[in-house]
Amino acid sequence: MGFFCKGIAGLMTTGILMTASIGMAAPAQADKDYAQSVFETMAGVKTAKIDVMMEVDTSAGNAKMEMKSEGTLQPEMVTKNDVTTTLTNFIGKEISTTMQCYLEQTKSSMTTYMMQNNKWVKHTTPFVNPNAGKTPAEQGKAAMENIKDIKTTAEGPDYKLITVTIDGRKISDQIEKVVKFPAEQKEEEKAFKAGFKAFGDCSYTMRVDKATNHVTDFSLVNFSQNVRNAVLAGVDASSMQSKQKESVKKFMKDVTIHVDITMKDFDKVAPVEIPQNVRDAKEIEYKKKTPKADAAVTVPVETAVETPVEDAA
Repeated sequence: MGFFCKGIAGLMTTGILMTASIGMAAPAQADKDYAQSVFETMAGVKTAKIDVMMEVDTSAGNAKMEMKSEGTLQPEMVTKNDVTTTLTNFIGKEISTTMQCYLEQTKSSMTTYMMQNNKWVKHTTPFVNPNAGKTPAEQGKAAMENIKDIKTTAEGPDYKLITVTIDGRKISDQIEKVVKFPAEQKEEEKAFKAGFKAFGDCSYTMRVDKATNHVTDFSLVNFSQNVRNAVLAGVDASSMQSKQKESVKKFMKDVTIHVDITMKDFDKVAPVEIPQNVRDAKEIEYKKKTPKADAAVTVPVETAVETPVEDAA
């Protein structure tokens, strides 16, 4: 679930909400101007509540993850997040778990605080916020530079639906610059960046409240294919054995992913204070496992080694 928290952090902080699209006409200027005004409004939001629903269907069963998040989004993100995960296997048996985590963004890193085995642990990843120091107007303009297509798809008296397609190549180049892995995770970094390069153009539909210019809902479009592209490229670039790679590729053929994000209570949410006992959690360290003698069966992998602190209050 730590991966889920960090994945959602990426969605919230970089605005990479996605899908493939080709052969499009040039965006209408009216749609471009309206979208830029919306991006500027959203870039000025300081606090909000965000609900994320992700559902993954596989040949082995179904996974549904729901996160209720609230806190500060600008200028540096600090959020409290309650995550519920429900796993349903192929015979219909359900297992549900809940977890609380915090996300904290600084000028140079992203830290995830998670509860593991009734102990708080944290993991810090180097991260450079591309919007740091930019005004809402500058952020809105920068967002438009990544857009490949934009169009109004539906409209009512109080709302407008806009579908946006982002240039996957430009986003990949930006990710290359802002995301850095620890020295011990060079193999993971290689696979991660290979995956992003293969992700492709990506789209989402956003619902805009006409009265406030706020985006209240996001829905990712054809997200499954983008994820397949990324995972397969990442697997090929990884140090997995051939049999492991083939197993993952076979599994991914039947995977479908659906993501919806809802935002509300703009600038009405109190800033989140991360409790001191959570901040005092020990950093997860990554060390190489010593490979077993049978190299044909086992390869070195990186494992989190934690030193937990006192139980959460």
